[in-house]
Amino acid sequence: MSVSEGGAPAVRFKDGRMPAARVRAISKLFAGELAVNDVSFDVSPGELLTLLGPSGCGKTTTLRAIAGLERISAGEIFLGDRVVSSASRGLHLNPEKRDVGMVFQSYAIWPHMSVFDNVAYPLRCRKVQKSEVQRRVHQGLRLVEMDAYQDRPATLLSGGQQQRVALARAMVMEPSVLLLDEPLSNLDAQLRVQMRAHIKELQQRTGLTMIYVTHDQAEAMALSDRVIVMNHGVIAQIGTPEEIYGRPRSRFVADFVGAANFIKGEVLGAGMEPHTLRVSTGTETLICSLAQGLALGERNLTPGARVVLMVRPEKIFVATDVEGSANVGLKEPVNRLNATVRTNIFGGNHRELCVTTNDFEARIFAANTVDAQKGEMLHLTISTCDLCMLPEEGVQ
Repeated sequence: MSVSEGGAPAVRFKDGRMPAARVRAISKLFAGELAVNDVSFDVSPGELLTLLGPSGCGKTTTLRAIAGLERISAGEIFLGDRVVSSASRGLHLNPEKRDVGMVFQSYAIWPHMSVFDNVAYPLRCRKVQKSEVQRRVHQGLRLVEMDAYQDRPATLLSGGQQQRVALARAMVMEPSVLLLDEPLSNLDAQLRVQMRAHIKELQQRTGLTMIYVTHDQAEAMALSDRVIVMNHGVIAQIGTPEEIYGRPRSRFVADFVGAANFIKGEVLGAGMEPHTLRVSTGTETLICSLAQGLALGERNLTPGARVVLMVRPEKIFVATDVEGSANVGLKEPVNRLNATVRTNIFGGNHRELCVTTNDFEARIFAANTVDAQKGEMLHLTISTCDLCMLPEEGVQ
């Protein structure tokens, strides 16, 4: 990577824009233990990027390092055209010099202040002129739809209202990057859904660059332009929500992001269709799609190689008769097999079936009209495109 004279990265995106943030091979040690290990990624201007993973995976430590709340043990962090952290150079800019905003899990609202004064507080600390404070606070409160509450004491706000005030307070500083650390985890389920929709709409309307930390998979899928899945301090996968969910690159990612069925098998050879693979599960043969351009000999996909196939429960279609199975309507080549119902649980807008085939057990999210009883035979249909092949380390 070329570097400019001031130490900032000269690399730009294809459209000529400079990344809003660049994290380069950062690591963080706590008491000799690696909390973050060689993590690198870029954030585009106007992007909402989410760091997703279980507790202890390193996502919050990474966010705090970008904010300047943690000193990195190795690597570098750039914000725009400035280097703000460099372990090799001993450089560490304090948070107030980084031009970032931060919204925490706890709202951190001053209880003795009004809504207006809470939002104005960081501006007053920086000696911003009174007229400019008025302008920015009113604008910030309008953005989060709290302008009608500017004179209300903070103690009389609901949890969702307090979080909106925290958002406005971070935004009035007009940061280059807004960092959000589990901002909705203290809200009830219904309010979380409402607030994540509001944050997404707000980000799209303002074009603000956001880095968002959460352990909630649904939250990450709904909010993000891209998702970084982390585990044990390293990046497991980076991609769009659709890529992360539909084409996970490891068993961990597949299992963490939504429900998944894992099917062990052995490679038989190439399928009849281009970029497909025939896999034996014992008595059945399944056809799965390969990534475009992936040769059969790569990743040890030679006959006899052990693999794991993954399919999401909602991607298995069921019918009670062969004719119904043949009329599923999928355009891609499909796999058809029989299964026996073990359980059928009503889940409101769907039914959750547990079925067994000759070789494996599967969990299926079916239409709530499916009235299959225990012991009944079903006919399953799985598109080859919905069978995802995991790498060898996924075999257990």
